[in-house]
Formats: sequence, C-alpha cells, structure tokens
Amino acid sequence: MKKLFIVMILGMASTSVIAASTQKTTNYSCDDGGYSFELTRINSNKVKIVDGAGNTATLKAQESASGEKYVSNQYTLSLKGDMGMLVYKDKSNKKSYPHNDCKLQ
Repeated sequence: MKKLFIVMILGMASTSVIAASTQKTTNYSCDDGGYSFELTRINSNKVKIVDGAGNTATLKAQESASGEKYVSNQYTLSLKGDMGMLVYKDKSNKKSYPHNDCKLQ
C-alpha cells in the first residue's frame, strides 16, 4: 500500500511539473510604451494577463474570424501574429478603454 501511495504522489508531482513547463509567458507593450502586460498561456483555452500595475485576469478563448481572441468580464484581448489589442471594460461607468498597437517584446 505504501508503494502505491508513493507512486501516486510521484505521478501527481510530475503532472504538475509538466503543466508548469508548458506555460509560456510573453510580454507586450502597447500605446507606444505607455502600457504593458505579461501574457501567460495556461492551456489551449485560457490565458492570464498581468499588467504593469499588477492587475490580473484570466481570459477564455473565443472564436475569431482572424487571429486569436480571449475574453473575460473586464478584458478582451485580440492577437494576430506579433500584434494585438487589449480592451479594458470598466463596469462602474460602462466605458471601454482600448490599449492599441500592442507589440510582442
């Protein structure tokens, strides 16, 4: 029974290492350097963003006619090649704030 338990623990640990190693973080700079964020690909359906102020969000993939599109309650991220646009949606005043010309760094 001890051997089975140890094998289960080792299996779980190796799965965590594999999952962590598949996450890729890239940096984007927008608005001529006025705004930046890190993009981490969690899996094929989710990404996480962290901006320069420390705001974080997890976005889910959504169908797009061209490029990639990820959406959360507060953000929409559109990527095509090395370029993108991140739009912040403020729920309090119902305004959108786009960060244009985001370039992969």
